[in-house]
Amino acid sequence: YNVYPQLEWIPNTGLSVIRGYVVNQDLTVKIRNFDKIPQVLQMVGDLNLNQEGGLTFAVDEPETYRQKARLEALGQAKTKAQALAQAAGVGLGRVVSFSEGDAYGGPVPYYAMKETAMDGRGGGAPAPSIEPGSQEVVVNVTVTYELE
Repeated sequence: YNVYPQLEWIPNTGLSVIRGYVVNQDLTVKIRNFDKIPQVLQMVGDLNLNQEGGLTFAVDEPETYRQKARLEALGQAKTKAQALAQAAGVGLGRVVSFSEGDAYGGPVPYYAMKETAMDGRGGGAPAPSIEPGSQEVVVNVTVTYELE
């Protein structure tokens, strides 16, 4: 959490006085059941919490999916190299070098909020709808083969 003073400037004096303090507290919630997201967001409004944001989606244990993508990428690289070697009339030899990079990124969540109470505190509004999407794990490989 963060605490900082709420200042009031005194006109024509260049001075300010502390009128109170503002406290901000951040909380991270992990929801594994996609269908529960609207209920959790509704609860945030019902509790009169005045800010919410940073809704993100992530994959649990992403390395499992990266390894699968890695093996698939290496297989695709070998298939392409074999086709190119055959077209060139040469044989494909051993792997000389390889490298990998990933392009891991998550989807941007889209949700629609219904209008809230006019006092800006929320509450009473229907839960936002969260649209399901997909998460991609991408691994790029570069493989250098010896030609025979």
